[in-house]
Amino acid sequence: MINRWGYEMDDSKDQDVAYGGDFFKKLRPGHVASVLANETRMLFSSLIIPRLAMAEKSFDLWGTNAKYFLHKYNTTWRNERAVELAAAAAFLSENQSGPFLEFGNVLEHYGFRQPDVIVDLYEKGPRITNVDIVDFASEQKFKVIVSISTIEHVGWDERPRSAEKTARALERLVSHLTHDGKLFITAPTGHNPYLDAMIKEGIPNLDRQVFYVRDRFDWSPSRDFVAIPYGSKGPGAASMWMAEISAPSA
Repeated sequence: MINRWGYEMDDSKDQDVAYGGDFFKKLRPGHVASVLANETRMLFSSLIIPRLAMAEKSFDLWGTNAKYFLHKYNTTWRNERAVELAAAAAFLSENQSGPFLEFGNVLEHYGFRQPDVIVDLYEKGPRITNVDIVDFASEQKFKVIVSISTIEHVGWDERPRSAEKTARALERLVSHLTHDGKLFITAPTGHNPYLDAMIKEGIPNLDRQVFYVRDRFDWSPSRDFVAIPYGSKGPGAASMWMAEISAPSA
């Protein structure tokens, strides 16, 4: 099947394996054991983090050296959060004023400043709006929008799958920017083929983007698109996309 971006799609089970797999496979005993192991690491993180080699390392972020973001929640040193959250911290330090929207409730788990509005379909909380992002509508525009590894689920980790819905999710986020606003967004590549196709074709109003490839606990940047099957190099993403997107010109 060819999707709307001209990308060859295959609805076979093999594609499920290559792109994230089935949710119910996560209930298998091996996965449950890995979750328990992760909880144990979180419990002893105060002892683990100071001893990590990553604590002394840095990675290339937009041409500058940045420290990996190490935190006990979700044991960030073991997955893409180490890079995503370091980049999010840098972005937010440069964009401190104006209304702030987050799509996907991630930042509050790591001590970041609180968004004015959080949109998350599933996670509950007093400040969270539980609505599908494609249905989110607000008269307020936002100067700052952040989304950490959330958009890849839209249109793919649900039934029916829909390339159009993945595209509409990104369009909806951008539509809520002020004229001088900016969206910071990250997502694993090699998970949602619809999103991968959009990125390969080119995202409108893109200020800058970078791809990262995992090598054990290190992450190296690439200017070229790369998609490695999710989970193939350890817990979480094996490759990822990071971008800053501006509002369309009037």
